[in-house]
Amino acid sequence: MTLMNESQVLLDSRDVRAEALGNAIATAWHRAPRTDVIATLAEAVKPFHDAHPEGAVLLIVPTLDAPDEAARRELQAFLQRLGKSLLAAAVVLPITGVKGTIIRTAASGAVAAMRLPFPVRIVSSPSDASAYAADTLTKKFGSVVRASDIEQLLRRATAPFSDAP
Repeated sequence: MTLMNESQVLLDSRDVRAEALGNAIATAWHRAPRTDVIATLAEAVKPFHDAHPEGAVLLIVPTLDAPDEAARRELQAFLQRLGKSLLAAAVVLPITGVKGTIIRTAASGAVAAMRLPFPVRIVSSPSDASAYAADTLTKKFGSVVRASDIEQLLRRATAPFSDAP
């Protein structure tokens, strides 16, 4: 398994961007998840997951805006469906200090309550997420995957959103 040099934008909207590179996919939320946007994201990433039945890693950069209850349920169902093709996920919450620690602890509890079929690590930086993803892919495929390539994928995914609807 090798990472290609070019990433593929799967979805680019005002709400969320999803971009893939090799067996890694990054999603960056610009607004609180809504059920219609989650459905659009699910359709956009389905071909990626179908093409990687051997496994992939998911990197998530959420917004701090909370989804409503219906969107939380839909997001959980979406992640459960992806679970069969995911090796692991990393959630990036780059908030510093005590506030960051408290938010990451709360997020860890919320993720644990979701009972996802893959491990999820809550991290404080894109470099931590990239290192975790690269290590996971290297262990699975026995080849070196550069964390720097994955970190660049995260940077592209979190770049300012387009004017697309």
